[in-house]
Amino acid sequence: MATDAKNQKTQMVWGYGHQLQSRTVRDANGNVYRTETFTRNALGQPTRVEARDAAGNLIAGQETAFDAAHRVTRLTDLRPGTSAKARSFAWSPGGMLNTMQDQNGARTDYLYDPVGSLIGIWGPNFDYLAFTHDAGGRLTEKWDPNGIS
Repeated sequence: MATDAKNQKTQMVWGYGHQLQSRTVRDANGNVYRTETFTRNALGQPTRVEARDAAGNLIAGQETAFDAAHRVTRLTDLRPGTSAKARSFAWSPGGMLNTMQDQNGARTDYLYDPVGSLIGIWGPNFDYLAFTHDAGGRLTEKWDPNGIS
């Protein structure tokens, strides 16, 4: 158990493989202030995280989906009172992030050179950000269409 400067106490519960299962924060009087729970898949990756207030009401949450290569394919924001907001991710066979897209269809594309260095990002509003690397693969310049380096 850890105690902060406000005398709030945080208790963490660990599961198999030293995976965090829950975290409970109590105020200075010992009353539960917030509880966070972590649900994991068989590999220990967090598939659902929830934060709840003292009454058990959901404050915030997130669901995460993974592909067979253990890469994130979807993040869904579970805030109460709003429709779920999700982002999906697509990966190249080599493990490079190709696209990120939100629930409204706004998409960002990532472009790479033959050795896997990021050379460009196309934003959903068609903004472009370019990257230049030296022969050793080190980033030497980034610029946008307006010529700002």
